[in-house]
Amino acid sequence: MGGDKWNINDNWNDPGAHPCDWYGVYCDVGNQIINRITMLDNNLQGAVPIELWQMPNLRILDLSTNAIDFQFEGISECSSLKGLYLSDTGLSSLEGIGELADV
Repeated sequence: MGGDKWNINDNWNDPGAHPCDWYGVYCDVGNQIINRITMLDNNLQGAVPIELWQMPNLRILDLSTNAIDFQFEGISECSSLKGLYLSDTGLSSLEGIGELADV
């Protein structure tokens, strides 16, 4: 997804950094479980890995205004997701998004 070319990539390329310390990643206080990823207009590029959907505690994902594309295969595993913001992306298909019930 072009991490070296992102507008802001604080700690993403630091192998010693905890994911909760990465720019745009927000975690529950105390248990350090990722609950929100917000990378709005950050020059992300390419395909978003489907492993993203393996985060059952993710509640909000905002990747708007980036040149990215998605596959929604497995999105049902992201059972806590309540907000999915993908406007102004390279999204080419919504196939599979129906697996997610509550967004």
